[in-house]
Amino acid sequence: MSQRNKLLVTAGLLGVAAFAGVLVVTEPPGPALSPDSASYLGSAEALARHGSLRIPFADWSDADSTSKLAHFAPGFPLAVAASAALGAPPAQGARFIEAVSALLSVGTLVALVGTEAGLAAGALAGGLFIAAPATLENHLIALSEPMFFVFLALTLATMLRVPDRPLLMGAAAAAATLTRYAGVALPGACAVWAFAQASSLRTRLTRASLAFAPVVAGMAIWTAWAGSAREFGYRPGIVAALPEGARTLAGWLVPLELPDGWRGALAVVVAAGAVALAVASFRLGRHRVMGAALTLVAACYLAVVVLSRLFADEGIRFDSRTLSPVLGLSMVGAASALSGAWGGLRPMWRGVAAAGFGLWLAGSAILTVNEARDVMTYGWGFESSDWQGTPLQRWLTGDGTGHPLFTNNPATLYFLAHRPSRFVPEDDASIAAFGAVLARSGGVLVGFADPLERTVPPDTLARRLGLVLLARFPNGVVWGPPPPERSLGGEVGEVDPSPARRAHDAVAAASRW
Repeated sequence: MSQRNKLLVTAGLLGVAAFAGVLVVTEPPGPALSPDSASYLGSAEALARHGSLRIPFADWSDADSTSKLAHFAPGFPLAVAASAALGAPPAQGARFIEAVSALLSVGTLVALVGTEAGLAAGALAGGLFIAAPATLENHLIALSEPMFFVFLALTLATMLRVPDRPLLMGAAAAAATLTRYAGVALPGACAVWAFAQASSLRTRLTRASLAFAPVVAGMAIWTAWAGSAREFGYRPGIVAALPEGARTLAGWLVPLELPDGWRGALAVVVAAGAVALAVASFRLGRHRVMGAALTLVAACYLAVVVLSRLFADEGIRFDSRTLSPVLGLSMVGAASALSGAWGGLRPMWRGVAAAGFGLWLAGSAILTVNEARDVMTYGWGFESSDWQGTPLQRWLTGDGTGHPLFTNNPATLYFLAHRPSRFVPEDDASIAAFGAVLARSGGVLVGFADPLERTVPPDTLARRLGLVLLARFPNGVVWGPPPPERSLGGEVGEVDPSPARRAHDAVAAASRW
């Protein structure tokens, strides 16, 4: 068998292993569901049923209980909607898409690294990617990261294999951006890469423009429909968020259950070893182009994440989900660097390097297997027994049916009641008007300990508006409007008392909980 065929077989086998692993870990009732999953799956379901990407929640004052998808990019919902149109439930469609994404991303990375650095390096890169706990975490939840990895791998492949095809590079990078907004780092990297290719200044500028053109066109079309995804302005608190990033990197470099101090110290040693390998590979003239491409993409991505945290969204965390593209690029770089430096290392250092990679693979694999076992046994997120089949869910799908829902966490209600809901007010000035809307609609207020956004606390709303406690559960509390005689309708206009009376009468039905 030729070396090329061996590489293709290796890439295929590792890709299929990743595909099967995702399907096994996310078997029903999986995949896991997070708050962000509600926007992805809800908008996909809306597109498949009603022809529009709309998320299942809106502001308290909106007439419609759904709103346009804008906070997240449309790529993943579009893919889920395609599967839903074929009859697959949104969550199971997402599960299959993520499994296919694992196959494509692992297969592409193995083939790419194997072509550039040799079969052993390609196989090692695939093994590192599969074994990493961060990879499992991103593939067991219904999120866009697995699909983003595919376009990240394809962008790298075009940068390294066809650098003279800027439109092709830009198309892959634009697809990444339309899957995750942080992917805008990739068109930027492609433009720099296209400009760096040897040629005249005019040709370089033309290539850079062509590399960036697809994302400009794609985002222009998307924002023309969805509107602005963020309001920009300085967001304080980034310094307080940096320790989480340091813990994330330390946990990846040292996949062992250790106190933070010990793990941090070992992480410095591991990082120093990785840098030494990269330097040795560079000095030997091995895989310099791949190293440059990986460094450029990682630097652009980190710059976008930091700038986004500073000026776009204070909710961005430097956790394994956010930093996973950098971790994936680092694994590819580590495999390439080991291959490049291997021939120049003394036998003792070869043994140290081999032992280090072996221990990392073993530690990561143990953590990944244990986490997969826990997920398969107990579930994770909103598909777990902590939420599904609970008294709160039974109330929402029983006595709560027919009442509009207002809450500080609409994503939770979507997964429990499979209904749209509205946010409660963000400031005290809107409380009186909100009370009138709640009474007029006959709605109920459902409060959770973990809000999706910063809002007036539900218990504060209930106290200020004189709401009636309808039901209290371990994971949520339900209030209804006051009886008609205590209605706040006079503050903003007359209110039809009958809906409020119906909500108030639900107390008796709810009391059994």
